[in-house]
This record gives sequence, C-alpha cells and structure tokens, in this order.
Amino acid sequence: MFRRRHRAQGCTGSHEVVWARRFAYSDPNPDGTLSLLSPLLIGLALGFAFGWAIARARSAREQAERHAHISAEAATARAQLESTGVQATALEDALAESRRDASTLRERLAVTTAALHAEQRAVAERRELLVDTDARLREAFASLSAEALRTNNQSLLELAKASLSEYQKQAASDLQHRQQTIGNLVKPLHESLARVDAKLQAVEKERAGTHSQLSEQLRTLAVTTTNLARALRTPNGRGGWGEVQLRRVVEMAGMVNHCHFVEKKTATSDEGRFVPDLIIKLPGGRNIIVDAMPYIAYRAVVEAADDATRTANLKDHARQVREHIIQLSSKR
Repeated sequence: MFRRRHRAQGCTGSHEVVWARRFAYSDPNPDGTLSLLSPLLIGLALGFAFGWAIARARSAREQAERHAHISAEAATARAQLESTGVQATALEDALAESRRDASTLRERLAVTTAALHAEQRAVAERRELLVDTDARLREAFASLSAEALRTNNQSLLELAKASLSEYQKQAASDLQHRQQTIGNLVKPLHESLARVDAKLQAVEKERAGTHSQLSEQLRTLAVTTTNLARALRTPNGRGGWGEVQLRRVVEMAGMVNHCHFVEKKTATSDEGRFVPDLIIKLPGGRNIIVDAMPYIAYRAVVEAADDATRTANLKDHARQVREHIIQLSSKR
C-alpha cells in the first residue's frame, strides 16, 4: 500500500493544506523482477512532480488574489478617510467665511456707533447753544424791557417766548428724527449679528459632531484590527478561521456537505484515534483526506524585519511542511 502526496497553499489564509490520496494496487509477485517495478516507480515520481507543480501555481494565484482583495479594502478605507477630511475642510472654510462676515458686520457696527456718538455730541452742543441763546435772549429782553419799561414790554416778552418755544420744538423734533434714523440703521446690524452668531454656533456644533464621529470610527477600526490580530494569534482562532475558509473553498467548487465531503470525521484504528480536517468522497469508495497544519513559521516569515530572519523562518516552515507530509504519507 502506497500513498500519493499533494500540497496546496493559500486556500485558507492561515493553514497549509496537505492532500493525501490513497491508491490501492495488487501486491507484486513475490518472485517478480526489478524490471516490472521500475515503470511503476517512475510513474509515481512523475505524478508527484506534476501534482506539486500544479499546487504551487494554484497557491501563487490564490495568494495574489488575496493580496489584491486586501489592497482593495485598504483603498476603500483610505477613500472614506479622505472623504471625511474633505468634509471637515469644507466645514472649516464655511466657519472662516462666517467669521469674516461677522468681522465685517462688527466693523460696520463700530462705524455706525461712532457716528451715533458724534451725532449725540452735536445734539448736546446744540442744546448748550440753545440754553446759552436763551440766556442771552433773556438778558437782551430784560435790558430792552428795562429801557422800554413803559412801551410794549409785555408784547415783546410774549413774542420772545413764542419764538424761543418754536425754536425749542423744532430742535426737539429734529433730535427725535435723527435718533429714529440712527435706530433704523443700527437695528438691521444687530439682527445680522444675531443671525451670524447663530450660524457660527451651528457650524461649530456640526464640526464638533463630525470630529467626534471621525474619532469614533478610528477607534472602532483600531479595536477591530487589534481583535483580529489577537484572534489569529491563538490556535483556536486560527483553526476556526481556517476551517471556515476550507469549507468555502470546497463549496465554491460545487461540493455539498455530507454529500461530497465530510468535516471532522473521527476514525479509529489499532494505532489510535484520528480526526482529519476534511474527507472528500470519490466514486468507487475512494477518499481524498485533507489535513491542515499550523502556519506559525510562515507567519514569522511574513512578519520578519530582515532577510536573515526571514530566511531562517522560511527554512523552519519548509521543515515543518516536510515533516507533516512524511507523517501523512506513512501507513498510519
């Protein structure tokens, strides 16, 4: 009884799968010659070499597809981060524009306030002038009344009072009109400043929300990456993920569980109890037994920092694969 060995890499991403196929043949004639065994041995060697070459080419192609998938996911994450950055930049530009508008409105308010103060000072000066004029007129009329005590003193005094009252009314009306005009100019400025302040608060709140969402997404991504790396470092995590990937591979090939293949089927013999990862059923009662081996050495190859360490880990990985193949090809 001989066993043919065939190896396939990259199907699970975390395990290397070794395929072992048993072939039965009749026991050679006890007294047969070497010329009858040589063609059989040569055919077995050629079949092994051909299967090994096919498995290696398939492993390289599947590994390239996996790297392409990972690169596409990384590009998608970078595009999302760039889109979030563009939105944050737009919000910052809008905030800067609103601040410039607020600065312009404040300058206009300052100019208008200065004009109002100047007008108020002018009104105060006019009032002082009116008071001074009233005093002068009173003195003048008093002098006139003293000089013309016997002539139309009362009429002149009444006329002076009437003139002064009319002048005061006109000055008060003018002051009220000016105050109303200045109030009408200042009121839109106050309303515009109130709207600008409300807009600035809304923009600041939206920017804070966007920044919070971005920080939360980054924290979630970091936690997910850490959990994935931690899960792949444990044997149970690597084993479970490898079993799922192996099942997906055979299902993509059109096989149905419990019909074309069986997982974790226990076999008992005189030498002990064996649990292969996968058994593929073939017509005629034949089976292809798929067993997986850990990829710790291969992970060390990928994570190596220099060429010397990478080469040493790669040799260790090749040694483990060779020992696993030898173990599977034994008669047990």
